[in-house]
Amino acid sequence: MRPHATAARICDDAAESGFALDADQVAAVEAMTTSTRGVYLHGPVGRGKSWIADAFHRHSPVEHRRRVHFHGFLDELHRAVFARQTAIRERRLAVVPTPANDAEPVVITTGPHSAADVLTAAPRTPTPDPIAQGLADVIGPATLLVFDEFHVHDTGDARLLTRLLEHALAHDIRIVATSNYAPDDLLPDPVWHHIAEPGIQLIKEHMAHVHLDGGRDYRASARRTAGFAEGSWRTDAPAAVPAGARSTRVRDRAFEVTAATDDELWITFAQLCEQPTSTIEYLEWARAHARWTVLDVPPFDEVPLPAQQRFLNAVDVLVDADVPTTFVSPTTLDEFGRSARARPDADRLLSRLSLLREVAR
Repeated sequence: MRPHATAARICDDAAESGFALDADQVAAVEAMTTSTRGVYLHGPVGRGKSWIADAFHRHSPVEHRRRVHFHGFLDELHRAVFARQTAIRERRLAVVPTPANDAEPVVITTGPHSAADVLTAAPRTPTPDPIAQGLADVIGPATLLVFDEFHVHDTGDARLLTRLLEHALAHDIRIVATSNYAPDDLLPDPVWHHIAEPGIQLIKEHMAHVHLDGGRDYRASARRTAGFAEGSWRTDAPAAVPAGARSTRVRDRAFEVTAATDDELWITFAQLCEQPTSTIEYLEWARAHARWTVLDVPPFDEVPLPAQQRFLNAVDVLVDADVPTTFVSPTTLDEFGRSARARPDADRLLSRLSLLREVAR
């Protein structure tokens, strides 16, 4: 399929969904479908970046391709790297079997040389690189990686994403990424920003940078009623909490929750964001529970920064997984929005929450 045909099919999808792409969105589609380089598409919330990336992934003629979300990809990568590290450690700890008669192992020498000489002269096995191996495991045969919600707030993630970009360049893997951040704004904390700079430089040198400028916030004006948008933001008293388990395990860790059934997860803001949770747990819970209820959501400026970041991450996961979610708070959504404005990612968070139906007391 020629690139312009792919762009035409994306525009047709928009028309079938009841809207037309604006001029900036058409330019973004053209960059994705005509450039042979990677594409870094950034811009404000609600401008259709994820929709465009999903449509491009759907219609791309590339046979081996993957669409991944930031949190899901990193979760897969952490798992794959851990598995590779474990395998390397087990090989190192493996004991060479001794002869059946329990005699001392025989050291064979060659001529006048000692065993040490022989070992020194032997070719050395390259040191395994579990990150490179993990990247290969996660990406598999894909030659196109559509990467949604590319953002970095953690130094470890910055290092991993730099390795991702290096791996993609070395193996001719094209990356199309969407982000709310310009490349220079990744890992914005000035204390740690330098750790992201190698990756930022790779983006600048090897990817076409497309800025989807301000315009209509399509998410805020959307009239969706399914998935995450089936949920609500409530200031009235919640329904009775169902009977269910009061804790849940993810891998080898137990977490306190309000109730966990086969279909639902009921959890307070404190349990969700003030326990030492991470996106690993959020992804597991999103897969395990078809609906969520998050209780006692406080004004955002009343909780510590780590809890704020966990809430942002949880909402990202819930939206991407399209899990219907009810949030119960003493504040209205508008009041919550005002309390969250100081956060760097507040626009993305509030744009996602705007999908919800608001129910007042």
